Amino acid sequence: MQEIDFLPKWYTTGRKKKVNYRRQYFALGVLFFVLMIWSLAGTYSVSVSKGQVRIMQRSLKNNAPIAAKYSNFEEELRKLRSQMEVIEKLKQKTRYSAALSELSYLIDEDVVLKDLVIEAKEIKRKSDGGADKVRLVGNTEKARKDLSNERKLKVILKGVAVAPSDVANLISRLERSQYFFNVMPGFSRNKVINENPVTEFEIVCHVADYVEGE
Repeated sequence: MQEIDFLPKWYTTGRKKKVNYRRQYFALGVLFFVLMIWSLAGTYSVSVSKGQVRIMQRSLKNNAPIAAKYSNFEEELRKLRSQMEVIEKLKQKTRYSAALSELSYLIDEDVVLKDLVIEAKEIKRKSDGGADKVRLVGNTEKARKDLSNERKLKVILKGVAVAPSDVANLISRLERSQYFFNVMPGFSRNKVINENPVTEFEIVCHVADYVEGE
């Protein structure tokens, strides 16, 4: 049995178009709603980002004086370190010059040096407070610890004297001097130079960097 459609063709075509229009309107509405939500979310995100930027700007502005002080502190520290390096170099030179000046004062006209050697040497300290102990400024444990880790200047004197008593006198002067310690005679022997009897000697001592306080 064949079904007969009594509706005109233009009616069915128009109805289909209306249904399609409704679907398109609904899809456009959904798309507009999604775009509106997306826009609101983007606006909120931008607002939050702007707020964070403003907070960071205020923080940087408030911390600018601290940053400037820190930069100035680093610059001052760099200058102090540079000055300390210069002072350390001058200190080493001063140790040599002070030792040489003291030697020139202690050696009299009856003693002639043939050789003078000054070298850096690490000294092992005795725990029993023997004669080779360096005199310290104060009596602090820190001073003793610093002293044990330093390299001291070893001085070797070689020369001739008019008489053995002149060598003994030089050793006595070195022992009494605050600039030297651990004075030890290397050797002392008679010798003839240009038909003149003299005493050849060698003395070893060390430069004392610290002087004992009262």
